[in-house]
Formats: sequence, C-alpha cells, structure tokens
Amino acid sequence: MKRFLKSRDPAALVTESAAMVVVIVLGAALVAGSQVLPEPVYEPVGPAAFPFWAGIALIILAIAAFGEALAAGTRPLPDAPQEQMPAPPLRERKDLAFLTIAVTALYGLAMDAAGLSFPVATSLFSFSLIVLLAGRKPKTLFLAALVALILGFGLQAVFMQIFYIDLPS
Repeated sequence: MKRFLKSRDPAALVTESAAMVVVIVLGAALVAGSQVLPEPVYEPVGPAAFPFWAGIALIILAIAAFGEALAAGTRPLPDAPQEQMPAPPLRERKDLAFLTIAVTALYGLAMDAAGLSFPVATSLFSFSLIVLLAGRKPKTLFLAALVALILGFGLQAVFMQIFYIDLPS
C-alpha cells in the first residue's frame, strides 16, 4: 500500500495526526447529519445514503492515513540515490485550465439547453476532457472513447438501477 503521509518530523507527525482527527470528526458529522434527513418517499435509498457513506469513507480513509502517519514515524528513512535526474520544469498551461472549465460548462449546457441525454453528454464530456488533457495519439483516442462510453452509459445504469435516480434522457 502506498503511503499517504511521508514525513518523519515529529512536529509534522503531530500536524498530520491532528488533520486526520479533524477529518474523522467531519466524517462523523456527516454520518450523524445523515440520520436527521427525512425518510425516503418515492425511492428505496433516500437522501441520507450519500452523506452516510461519504462520512464512512472519510472516516476509513482518515484512520488509514492516521495509522500510516504513525507507522511512518517508526520506520527508518530509505537511502536516497546519490545522483537523481532533475525533474523537468512544469509547463504553465493556462489554456488547458480555461478549456477544461469551458468544456465543463458546455457539459451542463448540453443537457440543459441542447437537450442531450445524460449518457451521450457524459460520454462526449469525458472523451473531450481525456483528449484535451492526455493528447491525440491513436491509442489515447481509442482508450478515451472506451472510457467515455463506459462512464456515460455505466453511470446511467448505476444511477437508474441502483440509486433509482432519474437522469436527463
């Protein structure tokens, strides 16, 4: 399992541990708050399912990270290689940030104004973002199309068959 937290500094260990305690408290607040929501009327799952399971997930991940932080404090540091290649400089791509926001806005408009169904709009959105961020090589295009179709139609199946939530069609 890849370590969440990597510090060996005692002060950082205390800070990381305190942060995990805060996340555990937030998760517990989500679980407690979900119990106050009203019972479902039309669907079997109801409005409390998401905050309940999100809180449980937060608590589990925080406990795992907390344990990892404690274990990291007892392990010796590995020997670092003597010669490391410098990391390539990060390219600032403000155009990608703008295009990502624009594609996301178009995704919402496609379902609202253009009347596209959820699976079609989600597939187009996913494909556009993957190609925009990962490139246009033939293998990337094929994988992007595959992932987009799985996301679009798979999420529709999950929402409609498991959560009983109607989506734009």
